[in-house]
Amino acid sequence: MGHEVRLMVNLPCSSDIPPVSRFRLLVASVVLGAVVAVGAIAFLAACQVVTRLALTQCAGYQDAGPAGETVFVPTAVGGPPRVWLFVPIAVLGGLVTGWVTRRFAPEAAGPGADTAIRAYFYSGGWVRRRVAVVKILATALTIGTGGSGGREGPMVQVGAGVGSWLAGWFGFGAASRRVLLAAGMGAGVAAVFRTPLGGTLFAAEVLYRSEEIESEVLIPAAIAAVTAHMTAGAVLGWGPLLPAFSAPFAAPLHFAAYALLTLVLVVLARLYVLAHHRTSGWFARLPVPEAVKPALGAGLAAIIGASLYSAAGRDEHALAVLGFGLGTLQQILIQPDNFTVGLLIALALGKLVTTALTVESGGSGGVFGPTLIIGGCGGGALGLLLQPLGPQWVPPPTAFVLVGMAGFFAAAAKTPFSTLVIVCELTGDFGLIAPALGVSLGCFLLSGRDSLFDSQPAHKTDAPVQYSSGCPSK
Repeated sequence: MGHEVRLMVNLPCSSDIPPVSRFRLLVASVVLGAVVAVGAIAFLAACQVVTRLALTQCAGYQDAGPAGETVFVPTAVGGPPRVWLFVPIAVLGGLVTGWVTRRFAPEAAGPGADTAIRAYFYSGGWVRRRVAVVKILATALTIGTGGSGGREGPMVQVGAGVGSWLAGWFGFGAASRRVLLAAGMGAGVAAVFRTPLGGTLFAAEVLYRSEEIESEVLIPAAIAAVTAHMTAGAVLGWGPLLPAFSAPFAAPLHFAAYALLTLVLVVLARLYVLAHHRTSGWFARLPVPEAVKPALGAGLAAIIGASLYSAAGRDEHALAVLGFGLGTLQQILIQPDNFTVGLLIALALGKLVTTALTVESGGSGGVFGPTLIIGGCGGGALGLLLQPLGPQWVPPPTAFVLVGMAGFFAAAAKTPFSTLVIVCELTGDFGLIAPALGVSLGCFLLSGRDSLFDSQPAHKTDAPVQYSSGCPSK
């Protein structure tokens, strides 16, 4: 190891880069977006292949998927799923995931976004090149065999790895390397969720748990996000991933109901963060080999999913607590009245627990995708409960679902603006920007400083930056 220097200030920002180098940085951002888009296509294809082999063909279950995703068409299956196979399939997937990550890249385990943030602040933007490939494989194995997680975390880490590699290829120093790492994070979100503006804001906002942002990454992140969206769109499609429609906001009296929704989301978000931190600590103390822990977490999650399926009268919507779960979320967005309050609450709490078990045990998956389901189901349940008060006081349940999706992650990850934009782009529904922004800001302000991402400093002045003269091994 080389001699390390620890500073309590940021490394030079991109605005300090000479004009010629800055032009090369913008060119590199275009290349970054294109490469990340290819990674996103490979990632989604790998998840689909493993899901078909493990869950569809073996267990007879296939999540319908989001309506906007027409490329990877689910395989038709007949009869009810064989839920008794869920546990052994999940355990086997966890064992293979644990071996792959421990053998080739231990940093590829877990959610991914926190690891990328840590690299931004503590290792000068260095990420090993192999991490991107291992992360794609590990997530496909985790989610494809029934683990609970999201798309964004893996692609954030993949994008960060590509950005770090490109910085070395272009011969950039630490400042530009960190900018490209953050831009890659935004490009990953833009590619898998079709949210170029949301991905841009996410790259600058997610680095701190306060309202501060890294403005230096905005332009490179925007270029990378647009390029990633355009490249991936040629294969994956251009429309919103989760198309939805709600009546535009036109009743100021509805703000009382949205204020109540804010309080509910804050409580749920605190539970979500607490579940992740407690589960992480529990698995860290568990006296078993690290490579085995993802199998335990995935197995426990599968038991919860199978139990909830049985308790819900074999309603396959209950299985949204496993995998991505976006197909069920799509149906909730379109027809929330078809779901009972009890099922929506069970889905919210169940997804909260299964995601913590899957990710914090060492499985690979994101934490943003599950928050869409948790916040949407929590909001939908409240909307159905308040519906008897009448439309003059309460907006329709779909509005609660959409606003709940935005507010929940704003509280859990301290990203009120990017989350709002991502949800609007994700659904193609911009009619509820005013209440969604109000709820997101309320959730952000009331949720305190606890965050899903431990590596987020509160402020720029609190951000210790560590760099070394060498780089990690390849």
